[in-house]
Amino acid sequence: MKKVFISTSFSTKIDSNGQVLSEHRSIIEPILQAIQESGFKYFCAIEDEGWRITKKDPTTEFKHDLDKIADSDIMLALLEDTVSAGVQIEIGYMLGEVISNPHKRLVLAHPKGAVLAWSNNTISKLPGVSSVQYSQPEDIIKMLV
Repeated sequence: MKKVFISTSFSTKIDSNGQVLSEHRSIIEPILQAIQESGFKYFCAIEDEGWRITKKDPTTEFKHDLDKIADSDIMLALLEDTVSAGVQIEIGYMLGEVISNPHKRLVLAHPKGAVLAWSNNTISKLPGVSSVQYSQPEDIIKMLV
């Protein structure tokens, strides 16, 4: 069973109580469900944290995420028009993994109509990296298989 690390904006998608905004969650949850139903094992920090920012040590959490990336076969980066610093760091880390292990892959996914940032467009052309515009979760699943 392939392991997928799902990278998505988190800290900029919360309300004043630290809860993930419902509109962001409504985008992410169907994607997670489709990935699970397709037989992949996945890790998504935003879900793992209970859809809220916790008071855990950020350094420990960051290291945990990097360990999960290293343990994954595929990283799926869910991108938006606005670049997320956290997602970009995770993309950079996975690029190192892809370079050192040709069996690993990085998939950059963005909603149809969203403009892929220049850096991500460039990254999508590298070996082991692909990109997909999606209008439904199934569009993403096709890229993971």
